[in-house]
Amino acid sequence: MNTTGVSDMIRMHFYDTYAPGKIQDPYDCSKQPPAGQTGNFTKYCLQSRFYACAAKYNCPVPGLDGSCTPEAQIKLANFLPCAEGAGSGHISEFSNVAPCAKKWGLDVEQIEKCAAPGSDEPVQVIDLISKATEAEKSPAVKFFPDVRVDGKQIDATAAALIKAVCAKYKGKKPSACK
Repeated sequence: MNTTGVSDMIRMHFYDTYAPGKIQDPYDCSKQPPAGQTGNFTKYCLQSRFYACAAKYNCPVPGLDGSCTPEAQIKLANFLPCAEGAGSGHISEFSNVAPCAKKWGLDVEQIEKCAAPGSDEPVQVIDLISKATEAEKSPAVKFFPDVRVDGKQIDATAAALIKAVCAKYKGKKPSACK
């Protein structure tokens, strides 16, 4: 599938769909129960901190300085399913995050420094992501990935995304839209 030019038209936004009610602020992972009815809260906490820092340095949420280049979006779009164990048939493991980040070209050292115990950086990002999640009401964010084009929730397949983006794009269409 040809996707040339489409990433130039997309801006990813990150929403928090699993941590509220499971992980307690301030995301001190040493105080999270290692297991629970809905999973390993320590793992969720560690992953939340890592993912927040990955977003901060690659595609910052509104309220943070920085830009989200098409290249950074592609890195994150590949990193997140890798880290979540997509297609592997098992639940994600925290041990997957650093190798997946490295595989897709993220600065693992920078992210790990940000996500380290005692750092407030990921908590600030998580709070901004939580506010953005709460602000989405039409419809509310309930799953990951939540893909929207021009505010309309769509099927998250690559083909559906490209079709929806190309239909809304104004101006000269990139090669992926032809």
